[in-house]
Amino acid sequence: MQEICIFTPIVLISWIWRYYELSVHNRLIPIAPVTPNGHVKPKDRAFFATVLSVDFKMLAAALGILLVFIYAYGSGIWVSSSPGWYATLQRPPWQPPSVVIGIIWPYNFAVLGIASYQVSKSLTRAENVTWLLFFGLSIFAALMWAYQFYVPHNFTLATIALVSAAILTLPVLYLTFRASMVMGLLLVPYQIWIAIAASLAWGYYTRN
Repeated sequence: MQEICIFTPIVLISWIWRYYELSVHNRLIPIAPVTPNGHVKPKDRAFFATVLSVDFKMLAAALGILLVFIYAYGSGIWVSSSPGWYATLQRPPWQPPSVVIGIIWPYNFAVLGIASYQVSKSLTRAENVTWLLFFGLSIFAALMWAYQFYVPHNFTLATIALVSAAILTLPVLYLTFRASMVMGLLLVPYQIWIAIAASLAWGYYTRN
């Protein structure tokens, strides 16, 4: 289950990219499985034709919201896996109190879910795919942090993963602003929090 949570964002992004190529080029042969003579198998043609009939914006919104659920569930698996070990660590002095952390994450997940819908409705297909690509990669990096930090306790890889997540979130924030100024402003606290979390990861690395 843990491995599924890490790699599911990558799988979903690969599918949305395949769908985007199909919808833009409006043809099946370059992507759908083909026979040795270059023809698409009838059952594969029927499958991809069904995929093409799905509204792109609806699919993009659904994938974005699904990524948020994977993010919330996957991070929760490892964050709660070793509370005794975590209590023994020397914490960075700038770490916010637990009550702040308990408030900011539900807010972040809620805003990310709403942003997924707003972006899918307002941006072009290419921008939607770009948003989902960077969002999925940022989630992958964030989940890698949770795993590396709480399971093998590899502070080096955990820090690299969370710094990567903070960088990958910047295009997400930019495109969200393009979709909606209000939504972009609501997402700013998430970007700030990821940056703070990356600095905390570095703080744990240097102190433990």
